Amino acid sequence: MAEPDNTHVAWGIGILNRKPLLVHIFFSYGSPFPFIESLSQGLGPSPALVFVSNPWSILSRWKNDQHLVPIFHGAESTFQSYLQDYRSHRRRYPHHRVVTLANDTMEREFLHAHGIEVVLFQHNGFLHAYEQPRIAEKEFDAVYIARLHPVKRVELARDIPSCCIVFRTVEREYFQQIRPLVSHFVFANGDPLSDQSTWLPRAQVADWCARSRTGLCLSAEEGAMYASAEYMLWGLPVVSTHSIGGRDEYFDDRYCVICEDNPASIASAVKEAISRNFEPNVIRSTFLAKVMERRAGLLRFIIDRTAGWEGTLEPFVRDWLNIATPFLDNNESPAGEWWFTAPQLLEALDSVQLCAGPRSKARGFVMPKASGLFQDVAAIDRASVTAALGQIVDPDLEQIVQTEGFGYGETGYFDRAESWADEEWARAQRFLAPHAIDYANTLDLACGRGRHSQMLATLAKHMVLVEVNPEYIAFCRERFAGKPWDFVVNNGYDLAAVGDRSITFLYCYDAAVHFDLEIILAYIKEFRRVLVPGGFAFVHHSNVDAHPGIDFRLHPHWRNFMSKEIFAHLAIHNGLELIDQLVFDGCGPEAASDCFSLVRLNANAEMPASRSRAEVLREVSAARNKIERLQKEVTTLSQSLAAIRASRSWHLTAPLRLIVDTVRGR
Repeated sequence: MAEPDNTHVAWGIGILNRKPLLVHIFFSYGSPFPFIESLSQGLGPSPALVFVSNPWSILSRWKNDQHLVPIFHGAESTFQSYLQDYRSHRRRYPHHRVVTLANDTMEREFLHAHGIEVVLFQHNGFLHAYEQPRIAEKEFDAVYIARLHPVKRVELARDIPSCCIVFRTVEREYFQQIRPLVSHFVFANGDPLSDQSTWLPRAQVADWCARSRTGLCLSAEEGAMYASAEYMLWGLPVVSTHSIGGRDEYFDDRYCVICEDNPASIASAVKEAISRNFEPNVIRSTFLAKVMERRAGLLRFIIDRTAGWEGTLEPFVRDWLNIATPFLDNNESPAGEWWFTAPQLLEALDSVQLCAGPRSKARGFVMPKASGLFQDVAAIDRASVTAALGQIVDPDLEQIVQTEGFGYGETGYFDRAESWADEEWARAQRFLAPHAIDYANTLDLACGRGRHSQMLATLAKHMVLVEVNPEYIAFCRERFAGKPWDFVVNNGYDLAAVGDRSITFLYCYDAAVHFDLEIILAYIKEFRRVLVPGGFAFVHHSNVDAHPGIDFRLHPHWRNFMSKEIFAHLAIHNGLELIDQLVFDGCGPEAASDCFSLVRLNANAEMPASRSRAEVLREVSAARNKIERLQKEVTTLSQSLAAIRASRSWHLTAPLRLIVDTVRGR
């Protein structure tokens, strides 16, 4: 657990929206959680979303934890400490949701597998449109915007005939070693070993890019790399080595060449990129279209997660869907808007809004009509998706899952449980054997790490493994690699991803003993939907009905409030037949703490009259598909308009358009 620290300074702070509160922060050299802990204490019960971006690859941090490779950020900047602090914060502040923004798909899947709430949104998506590509005579085959540091591998560019380097900081020992290899390079800031070298403002960096034919990205491990985005914003094709960290998320094969990390391959790739002679405005427009697509995706996530919260997202939506708004101006943001302690941020919430509007005068390209169309998309999102999600997300059940659903398996439980599996399976089979169960399509609910799944698979033709904890599903995918099974991470209280009338047998062992009564009821309602007529559901649940209302963790072995009779009533009341029950001692001699219950869906059962969650989800999916189609139309329009405005005919007809507008009174 990270201790709250009111003196801890966080980097890259942005207040994206006030109410509901959306905050953005960077995970850089040290953990952000001392800051987040202090912020949560100050916010009290008010809900908030805290987005955390990673300027350095999460996978690289994990490799550092595993002692596979060192990274320059230092030992305090590890993934393991981030994961531990995240879990601790989630348990104590479930209403302050920390959401990690992944730079690429691999990073998103890695974080998701560890149970971290994550959205695919590379932090270069915060950049705005910058200026239009400048027109200048080309002097260099390549430009490399990079600090002079071993991680940037500047020496790999040594076979490029002409190259300019725009640097920010210098590791002197490294540069002295490579200097003979790059003596023919031009250094935009002056001599790197001189005390007179300066940090160039963005306008001058743009000039150096305008004089270059390609942009270089040569690090093996990094983050999204701002320079990779700046090249494309200024219309340069990109030459990159293979890397982890996400910079290739916005690349396009038409003008981005990825090559091996040796000088000859890089020089050859530069020649290849130059020979393609790609139109700068098309590069720029394509990059901006991809940014807007990612922004729309993050907006949908925000709308989903803030459903029912007080306040409005309108100010944020207005600026978020305007690509000219400088949410993250890397060169010109005043220092006072980037470095904060939690008390300073809380004070700022009562004064000026920092990021839900331009930090400096908006400049450069604005896509005609696109902003308005994206606002139409946002309106559709709010009207249809949010309304549907309001029927899906049950805040009470979600709160129960967040409070009670993630506290297992962190102290070696599953390792010990594997040794019990044969005995547990034998007990379950003695109970089930008298009944004619069809195991063909079996669902293992709350499967954990799959100790019973492997035994069920000996009887089943197809398996569906369902678990609320993504880490356990990731474990099962690896454990049962090659199996054509379905692996589902659910929300802890429904089976929305499972089709109607698709399961012949549902099995839940040693998990529902911990489930709250409301969670069990929610699942029973789903049994009626997913089971085929005549299908069975077997549930191992608690038989402890003492001390209603107390924290279930105060009961022996964390048995939750439930009984044989209550379960029977819930099942029968929701249209299931009670076939058999067995009470036994699960927590020691004479405890009578556990119960097996077997229920069946009547062969003549009809589907529930009310709409199922799966049906609502399908409606949401249809709405999202409509949104995506609109987004593609916006992207196509934006690209077409950008190409038209960049054409020679557009410039030649400017006087005529001026006359027409004057005659029409515009």
